[in-house]
Amino acid sequence: MNQIKNLDQLRLKDPTVFTDSIGHHIIGLSKLKTGNNNMGYVFTEDFENFKDINLQLITAEENCSIWSGCIFKEKDTYYVFYTIRSSENGYWAKQTIKYLETNDFKTINFKTLNLTPELADNNSNIFQYLPQDDSYTPHSWRDPFVFKHEDKFYMLVAAKLNKKHFNATIALLVSDDLDNWTLLNPSIVPNHDTYEELELPSIVLNDSNEVLLMVCCWERDDYIDAHINGYSPLKHNTDKIIRRKGILMTFKAPSIEKALQGQFTFDRQIPTPSNFYAGRFTLNQNAIIGHDINNLSIILMPYNKG
Repeated sequence: MNQIKNLDQLRLKDPTVFTDSIGHHIIGLSKLKTGNNNMGYVFTEDFENFKDINLQLITAEENCSIWSGCIFKEKDTYYVFYTIRSSENGYWAKQTIKYLETNDFKTINFKTLNLTPELADNNSNIFQYLPQDDSYTPHSWRDPFVFKHEDKFYMLVAAKLNKKHFNATIALLVSDDLDNWTLLNPSIVPNHDTYEELELPSIVLNDSNEVLLMVCCWERDDYIDAHINGYSPLKHNTDKIIRRKGILMTFKAPSIEKALQGQFTFDRQIPTPSNFYAGRFTLNQNAIIGHDINNLSIILMPYNKG
């Protein structure tokens, strides 16, 4: 395991890497004194020397936080998809997916996309739009991961189906232009009634051209009573349960065509050290990127895709 000590002072969490011909572009969340998040950017050619550090690539507006997303490149333009969480209703507020475009990560063009779960399912109540009062977790629509196949763009979204518990899912959407998205499948994860929360989806081809889907999973056994820590997202509910730890899992599809049809099967659970959090594939690298939960420094963990 290679901990990037050069980045300790950046205190980035939920990092995501996009690799192209010039090097590795990293985005991650930077904590503010208010408790909310900005999104930061850093560039490296070798994961040893870092430059172009900008901890305010996306600055949180009043009553909002930035949550995780991804970098996607089409021709000479980079697209950063990310999650906005409005705090008007406290910790349990709604999340919305947005994106920006840039050629150099200095001049930023914020686009008009406001992709909500209501918009994705055309108000047919497939997804949970807001967590219910007795939900175990607050999150419902976040962590977009965008990729291209042939002439169409696809997006994975960590979501929740419209029921109270064990409703975590990974939704799949499709677009012709990055601005208009249509729901292809509300759940590409098998046995989706098993999990309370799935985070940070990412996909990669293994050496057999199978498609691997990685998710950070929070299961019912990974929860503790919030009153032990003196914290409750809902003040009137002192028995609220919060997350303690998580696991990384991969699912497998035999081809990209089967993957787009949601035909994944469980592959394996990935062992991680106790301080490792929020893993995602690093594209074109045999590694998983995450962060140290104790000091928010970035961690690269070797991974065999075969």
